[in-house]
Amino acid sequence: MHRNMGNLTKYTLEGAEARCHFLGRTDKSCMDLMDVVEAVDPVSGQKYTRLRQARALDEQSLKEYLHSVDFKMRVAIIHQAHSWAPLQISEPMLGVFTNWTNAMEDVCHLVDSFRLQRSEVDEAFSVCAWKPQPALHELAYLLSYPEMKGFDDAFHWVIRKCGLYHQYQLKTKRSTCLFIAPNPQTSWAEKIVHAANLEAHPLRLHTILFDKSLQNWRWYISNLDHEHHKLASEIMSFEIEKDLDFVNMYDKLSGLRFVETRLSPAVPILAAHAQVLDKLRQWNRELEAHGEIEPGLASAFVVALDNLASRVEALERNAKFLLSRIVAPIQMASDTISLKSQKTAEDMSSRMLLDSVSVRMISIVTLVYLPASFVTSFFGMGFFSIDHDDKSGARWTAHSIWVYFAVAVPLSALTLAYWKQKCRLGDFYKKERVTAPCV
Repeated sequence: MHRNMGNLTKYTLEGAEARCHFLGRTDKSCMDLMDVVEAVDPVSGQKYTRLRQARALDEQSLKEYLHSVDFKMRVAIIHQAHSWAPLQISEPMLGVFTNWTNAMEDVCHLVDSFRLQRSEVDEAFSVCAWKPQPALHELAYLLSYPEMKGFDDAFHWVIRKCGLYHQYQLKTKRSTCLFIAPNPQTSWAEKIVHAANLEAHPLRLHTILFDKSLQNWRWYISNLDHEHHKLASEIMSFEIEKDLDFVNMYDKLSGLRFVETRLSPAVPILAAHAQVLDKLRQWNRELEAHGEIEPGLASAFVVALDNLASRVEALERNAKFLLSRIVAPIQMASDTISLKSQKTAEDMSSRMLLDSVSVRMISIVTLVYLPASFVTSFFGMGFFSIDHDDKSGARWTAHSIWVYFAVAVPLSALTLAYWKQKCRLGDFYKKERVTAPCV
């Protein structure tokens, strides 16, 4: 019975646009295939294994290739041009393979991790599903690992994803794998197939894959630790008495936040690695219980898994320790910016206080001299005169002095009225803004 894989096409979210996982044009669709087959030496008559490779470009060619059943291990490889691109295969072609293998429905979650776009949450997402059945066992999981990539003549670390689905048939002892590679240039799958000794253990390819994926994690964490140490040293050595370059300090704070953001996914990713290793332990016990592998090989495989688990645990502890160390310089940088901002505000308040004292003194001086200035201006307008030649000191006042009062008093009243009206309008508009309902 074949399962319906039609729901693989779109990842739907309520209120969001559907995101396609597959190529829209089938003429660029392809699937690389590698078979480990048995052959007989015509001279010696001895059996040996060899690798057979092919590429299917459409559904018909894929069906014809899958019709061949003379293999011990079959690996189908799907590529992804880059981390933000869809899988380089059409949905019908993938449906042909999954229906031929009668793959479990959890393969949908594996394919779903390779969307057209990925968010930061997706970067830390990992899926692992194991399904033991009487006739066959199935395991599907997502493995994330760091990789150095070149951008603008510089190298930067990026988080890659690869997916693996493994089906093992107990009766025929055949393994069928679906490998979702991060890019077309990768040679992981071919190297794993060449290195995996299926005669020794049918699950050995997983330990090889884990060993390769864990190699870069230590250097990735070490690189982030170097960036953290450089930024933290500059922050910790800052002297509070000196003037603060806010832009420079903000750049350092942003750099620490970036290190924290790039390191945070490592903890859930490595925890998911440990979960996959636990599933492999269970699978190893099942194969030993069914007599598929010898007890010695099963014990040796457990030792290999324990060693990998020890590396994963050490890397996870290292990532958590570095995350805890990042908190202190981030807090210190934030406190330094806040403290210097408060100091700057206090200095401005002190200067404003000094300015207000100066203005007050000027106002007092103005009030002291204003009456005398008014009297001097008033009696110097020419409306008054004192006859110094007359011994009696006669004084006279011009009959047109009323013009001064006729102009000055209305003008002063008009000025005061205009000022009062402006104050009323300002209070009115202020109340309107406060009481206006939000639209």
